[in-house]
Amino acid sequence: MVASRFQAASLVGAPSCPNAIAWSDENLIAVASGHIVTILNPASPIEPRGTIAVPTGKHYPIGRVEKEGLLSGDLLPTALSRDRKPCARSIAWSSLGMSPNYGCLLAVCTFEGCVRVFRPPFCDYSTNWVEVADISDMLYDHLAKMNFVEIDISTSEIPSNGVSKGKSAEDDLPNSPTCKIFKPVVLKQYKRRRVTVVTEINSPADSLEQHISEPRHAEITSSRPTHLSILDSKTSRKTKLTKLGKNKMGSCTFPLLTSKEYAACSALLSSLVVTWSPLLCSPSNRSFPSSDDPVKKYSILAVGGKSGKISFWRISAPQCYSIEHSKAPTGVMFLGLLQAHTSWVTAVSLELLISNSDPQVVMVTGSTDGSVKLWVGNVEELSKLSKASKVGPFVLVKEVVHENIVPISVLSVVLPAQPVDKMLIAVGKGSGSFEIWTCDTSNFKLDKAGCHDAHVYAVTGLCWSSDGLSLYSCGQDNYLRSWILRGECLSEVPILSNFPGQTGSHEVPDALLSCLGVVASPGNLMVAMGSKGYWESNILLSLKQYEDPYKPLVVWDILTALLIFKDSVPKYVDYLLGRWLSTTFLDGQHSDYLPLGEVLTLSSKSFSEVPSRLLHLLNIMTRRIILSEMKAEELNSSVTTDTASVRHETVELGLQTLLGSERELRERLVGLSFAAFSSGSHSAATSSSQPESWSPLGVMQMEQWVVSNHAHVRNQLKVLASEVRKHTRIGGDSNAAKEQCMLCTASIPFESPEHATCQGAESIKGDMEKHEVHRCAVSMQVCPASPSWFCICCRRKVHKLAPEYLFKMSRFPTDFSSWKEASIAEKSSRPFCPFCGILLQRMLPDFLQSAQPV
Repeated sequence: MVASRFQAASLVGAPSCPNAIAWSDENLIAVASGHIVTILNPASPIEPRGTIAVPTGKHYPIGRVEKEGLLSGDLLPTALSRDRKPCARSIAWSSLGMSPNYGCLLAVCTFEGCVRVFRPPFCDYSTNWVEVADISDMLYDHLAKMNFVEIDISTSEIPSNGVSKGKSAEDDLPNSPTCKIFKPVVLKQYKRRRVTVVTEINSPADSLEQHISEPRHAEITSSRPTHLSILDSKTSRKTKLTKLGKNKMGSCTFPLLTSKEYAACSALLSSLVVTWSPLLCSPSNRSFPSSDDPVKKYSILAVGGKSGKISFWRISAPQCYSIEHSKAPTGVMFLGLLQAHTSWVTAVSLELLISNSDPQVVMVTGSTDGSVKLWVGNVEELSKLSKASKVGPFVLVKEVVHENIVPISVLSVVLPAQPVDKMLIAVGKGSGSFEIWTCDTSNFKLDKAGCHDAHVYAVTGLCWSSDGLSLYSCGQDNYLRSWILRGECLSEVPILSNFPGQTGSHEVPDALLSCLGVVASPGNLMVAMGSKGYWESNILLSLKQYEDPYKPLVVWDILTALLIFKDSVPKYVDYLLGRWLSTTFLDGQHSDYLPLGEVLTLSSKSFSEVPSRLLHLLNIMTRRIILSEMKAEELNSSVTTDTASVRHETVELGLQTLLGSERELRERLVGLSFAAFSSGSHSAATSSSQPESWSPLGVMQMEQWVVSNHAHVRNQLKVLASEVRKHTRIGGDSNAAKEQCMLCTASIPFESPEHATCQGAESIKGDMEKHEVHRCAVSMQVCPASPSWFCICCRRKVHKLAPEYLFKMSRFPTDFSSWKEASIAEKSSRPFCPFCGILLQRMLPDFLQSAQPV
């Protein structure tokens, strides 16, 4: 908990690029700090919890240039960039579920133009993140195979209002009236890697130029040999064909290129910005986007470069999740190159648009030529692509070009829930100003909502809140500003608010003297360098958005704010929780304010009619706010035994509420297990013939739990338990419920679903030595010796994951057919806690990185 609104985190290096900070869906902060990407836990940002050492970029064999061309204007920036130390330029988090542990992947782009993808470490005592994909290597392999295809566009073919003024040498595009191609020459490198470079022959321009010149169509280059145009205004074809020099690297022979040719090829390999799409599903799944089958899930990684092109990579989500090791390598597939702009691509944003028709991916791009473009890609086409396509699924729908061309530095795009069919686009510029555009997603009509000269120097960060009502901006002028959107009017508001513990109105840390990015927390209550006002409405709105069972449950910022308020104004916290419970659990039936204790009592009577997601939220709020003084182990023991000696009425009511809510979830989980066991008990081949169906474990332990809680469980559960009892008698496995201790092989009786104690074995001293072990929160079986999933909220361990349907249940099923249908239809895929609904993770030492969604 924080006494001050600002906390400073120590970084190894200084950030040096716009958008140098990113906040993940699993509540981790990544900062591009020089040659190190620092991973921070916002709950305790004092010390880094993970690091990525930015690797030195590779020098790919393109060709060779004569000495007099090395110091030309074309190659001078390239020569100088090779003296630069490795440094992170752009970072981006993927959606939740892309990492083997169901976390997020991190894409890192360096100043040398190299892109790599990293995942969290699995080793208990390692803070170094692990590389899973080298995008630059794969891009080079593709370009070498396709002979470094690049289309020549003469000056007359580029719209006059799209030409960038004051460009650097590397911005120059090929400008030849004819189109030439390079003939591949296969080389053998000293690393025994097959590489293709090119020699030049003449060829007329083909139809690809026409695709580029038409502004409403996007062209994606194919992996097949295609035409490449390189500017050559000084040397004739006859002279160049005889001008192939030799540069020995083993048996390698590199073609002789002009400085412009080399710069054009190098620009194709020089990346500038990376971004991820939301998690997408294949079209075969009719329940899009509610399905969470990892076999059919993927994300698109978009990489913008100096050539004006964007490369697209489809990265598949893991087929299964693990906290020990990755069972399969990360699946990466190159989809193609899109000629998006005529100059450097400096900003890219991808959003998922769900409409009545097929889902679409909306892409917004910005460039140093001052243009902003909107593209639309069909999710079904993206899913069907099996190789790089010549005509890709992205189509240009809108383009904004200004007369006074100013480079675009950053973009921020949001699709708020209300109003429907509206997208908000904030465009930051190198001049220090930013523009706000509203887009009608039904017809992609753009309307300019305003332009603001917010900063003196370049805008380095823009961040919308999820509801689209607030915007944060920061710039190189060392200012962080907050804005409120009311209708079509954007107004600045003070960023300092009435946060308890604030010592004064000018409490701004020195870290803001180098403001190179701003990001919002998953709950949109906090930003990396500031806090949000209007606490009552914002907290209630943040809790409201988490009622969607498909939104990752990350409420750290909500809990942090409430805990700070609880220390200073506890009555205000009781009021907020009472408002939220009245709205969600009582359907707003009581317009007058009711005390929290009374609301808790009334809410407990409606648990069977409440969705599982609301029960998960209630459990988190009860544990971390109402019962914050009690430890998780003490709460688990109190909830299990239904006995507690407490002093305060609110605490006692909180315990009773937690008892009822967790019992409701446990009954739903036990019912699903019984129904799945009864449905598949007569078919030994069920698991093999239906690999996507969920198979339960520990039904014998669950049956014993029903017997011991016979007075409390529902009649439907008793009926399901009797069905299980019949099948177990037919199977004749009467010892299925007996378990043995892994340390002494003594038997372990079933006494509690939380913990277990073996009956013990006689020690050397002659006394009985007993061992305490944990039980799986899902199966109630004793957890094996291998690492188990761990819930950071309720401190329980999980070895067998809960079925998907548990997290989507809208109420307690009332008939046996509903139980059977639900248990067969869903599989276990996402590692979420059955009682808290948050992401499970591996239990790590305190000094290592660990995401804290609560």
